[in-house]
Amino acid sequence: MGQFDESAVIQEQLHQAQMCISNQEIEIERLKTTVIALNAKASVVDDHKDDVDRHKDRHDEHVSAREGLHVQITETRETVKVQQESHWNYQSELHSTGDQLKADLEAQKRHQDNREVDHRNEKERMSADHYNKQTDL
Repeated sequence: MGQFDESAVIQEQLHQAQMCISNQEIEIERLKTTVIALNAKASVVDDHKDDVDRHKDRHDEHVSAREGLHVQITETRETVKVQQESHWNYQSELHSTGDQLKADLEAQKRHQDNREVDHRNEKERMSADHYNKQTDL
């Protein structure tokens, strides 16, 4: 019976060792599954991080472009302001010149009218003198 007990004990120990190995294999498979799942999550996190980095880069580009546009708008506004003042000054000069030309034209018309009146008066005087001379004769 000693041998049977020894054989039974060895068999029990063998069975226990196989159960332990089986449990360890199950634990290894569970850990493999966990590692695979964690790798997948890490990959998703890395993808999100890459997306965030790309969006940040695009945002920085847009901010830079917006600042460039602001500078361009400011410069354009100043240019337009200077040109507008120049045009207003030129327009004012044109109005002054136009008013001066109108005044000069009116003065010339009055002078011409006066000359015509003087000429008519002179003609009438000469005609009257001529008539008087002829009647005196």
